Amino acid sequence: VSEAVLYAQLVAKLDSGALFKESRPPFDANQCASYADLFRAVSKALARAHTAQTSKLKAAVAANPEFYAQRDPIRLRATLADQRLAGKKLALITNSGWSYTNIMMRFVLDDPNWRNFFDLVFVSARKPSFFTTQILPCYELIVDSAHIITALQSKDKPLSTTISIDDPLLRETTQAKEGGVYCGGSARFVEKLFAVTANEVLYVGDHIFMDANAVKATMRWRTALVVQELDNELKAYRAETEDRARTNALLVRKQRLGRRLNTLRCQLRRLEQEKHDKNDHHSLQIAQAQLDQYRQRLVRILNAMATLDELLFPAIRNSGATFNKYWGFLCRAGYNDKSHFQRQIEKYADIYTAKVTNFHAYTPYHYFRTTKQPLPHDDIMHDEEDEFSSEQADREFYSRYFGGK
Repeated sequence: VSEAVLYAQLVAKLDSGALFKESRPPFDANQCASYADLFRAVSKALARAHTAQTSKLKAAVAANPEFYAQRDPIRLRATLADQRLAGKKLALITNSGWSYTNIMMRFVLDDPNWRNFFDLVFVSARKPSFFTTQILPCYELIVDSAHIITALQSKDKPLSTTISIDDPLLRETTQAKEGGVYCGGSARFVEKLFAVTANEVLYVGDHIFMDANAVKATMRWRTALVVQELDNELKAYRAETEDRARTNALLVRKQRLGRRLNTLRCQLRRLEQEKHDKNDHHSLQIAQAQLDQYRQRLVRILNAMATLDELLFPAIRNSGATFNKYWGFLCRAGYNDKSHFQRQIEKYADIYTAKVTNFHAYTPYHYFRTTKQPLPHDDIMHDEEDEFSSEQADREFYSRYFGGK
């Protein structure tokens, strides 16, 4: 989303000419001359800001984590501890380097010994390659001060004053061991060490493609997607309960009137044909009276549906405005449909939640089962039974909006 927003803003500046007028060195106009060039420049700049060793973005976050990161250390420690007590094996897999990972994990768990909550740690994992490539170089990180000193002295060299004992040493390895910290590697190391395969593993991540998609497509692991916005979406959805009930009632009424309208149109066509086949004057008068009566009812229904449209338009337009006044709900498109994002979640994630600590509400032995999925034909029998069973409700509706006609 951040990349799309930044690109859209720069496209507006490119179209207006402000991009070149307001730019300062080391800006290169040749690399931003077209929409395609601008997209590549934005993607590369964001990638460098996020992944480079000298990333200013990560440096700013690491310097002030409480400003950028949310945490619930007590609940998170309890969640991870319960999993391990139940015999689960836990691995941390991140694309971030060791220094940044160490700072952030100390903060979110509020524990300098945060590694005790994991059986295995992978940093600089290069996801999604970590999942999609079986053979990748893997290096063990010696991150404990005492072990670093021992490793350096074992080379029969004096401890260099230019090396900080807070910086990890790396040595190449072909297998992982519990309690270790590793750089690079692949998902096969995890499966081999824990002696697990496919659906015996639950991978928890927050990126729909780099995490859920890659893991599901290549490793066949089960996936849990963290969607942070879900908390606010659920609050907004609950806040609109009464509005949604009123809108649903209006939609049901419009659907019912639509069926009656279509029935009347068919009956009109039949009466017109019957009138055409009659010859005597008296029969023609009766047929014409019936036609006039049906046409009046037709006009009344059309007027009622127009009134419903006037009520429904703002109601549907404002649905989800409690969450976002421009886009509406994250997981819905319009009023009834799922958003593309929600369809991706259902395709790539076995379960999804707003935060990892939500697992604390369940035991480590809990089995998550899917809810019953509604099918388009589920309401057919209800619709058939209800088609002509609400004349009293319709009379009340006409009385309310058309003065008892």
